[in-house]
Amino acid sequence: MENITSPTPEIPIEFPKPKTNYFNLILISFAFVLFFVGAYFLGKQSVKPPEIPVTVLPQSTPIPTQIIDPTANWKTFKVENRNFTFQYPTNWRDDFPRNGSSQSITNLSPPKGYWFNVYDYNSSSKTISDFLAKRDKSQTSYFGEEIIPNRVVSHKKMIINGLDCIQRQELMPNSNSIVYSTYFQKDNDFFELTITPSGRPELATEDIETYQQILSTFKFTENKVDSMRVKIYQIPTDVSTSCESVDYLEVDIPKSVTPLKDSINYLISNLKDNRGFKLVSATISNGVATLTFDDPNFFSSGGSCWSGELSSIISKTAIQFPSVKSIKFIGPEHLFQP
Repeated sequence: MENITSPTPEIPIEFPKPKTNYFNLILISFAFVLFFVGAYFLGKQSVKPPEIPVTVLPQSTPIPTQIIDPTANWKTFKVENRNFTFQYPTNWRDDFPRNGSSQSITNLSPPKGYWFNVYDYNSSSKTISDFLAKRDKSQTSYFGEEIIPNRVVSHKKMIINGLDCIQRQELMPNSNSIVYSTYFQKDNDFFELTITPSGRPELATEDIETYQQILSTFKFTENKVDSMRVKIYQIPTDVSTSCESVDYLEVDIPKSVTPLKDSINYLISNLKDNRGFKLVSATISNGVATLTFDDPNFFSSGGSCWSGELSSIISKTAIQFPSVKSIKFIGPEHLFQP
């Protein structure tokens, strides 16, 4: 019997799987990242943006704005025996006080006809408010209870030119006119600057603006100089009944060795439109006051009443001094002639 040998079955050979080296993969990946990041920043730095030329302009010096002071060329109101001053328009007249009160310093007359008044009150009041309260109380009894309580339209405290003050708007008694008044204080002196604007609205606004500009120039000066009080006689507003003056104003003038001359000059300076009429000299000898005048434009002659009235107020102003017993006038032929 034939011996048959069975074939040996093939056994598959298994090769071992290669081990994955994770460390090398991470290292290679990190190298690639560094390469690309470095290439990005290197490329960004190598590409420079185009330079834009900058033109530097020369710095210009700003031109200052010129502020025009409307009061720069105005007149200065100043009375030697008063311790304040202010500016007022050049076309205003400095008129003689009309009410005969020593508290009234002057009336300034604007060309459009309204009035600007200045008053000086001496009072024991401590403040402006106290002064006004006392004054209002005294005026209440004068004008009547039914008028005064409703007369004050506006009352407010202000600071003007560094000075504390009170400004009021008041209705005139029995009238619809509004008066603007501003009050300043220096020790026991209270100063009132008052304006009565035009009744025409288009002019009243301008009047009030001018008034406020005047107030902005108000200031106190040094203490008063030594003064003496004298009587300055005035021409009456109505000369139809008499040509002899009986009105006078008591004013303070600076003390000097020539009070007669100073008083007559004060009188003449406050005459309206005196047209060059002036006192040349004033002497006193043996009780006779010799007054020499210059009158180039015939101011002293203009009718018997006028010439008599003018000579009368000058004589009475001069005769108040104890050393004067009589008056002698010297001047041109027409002096005090009708």
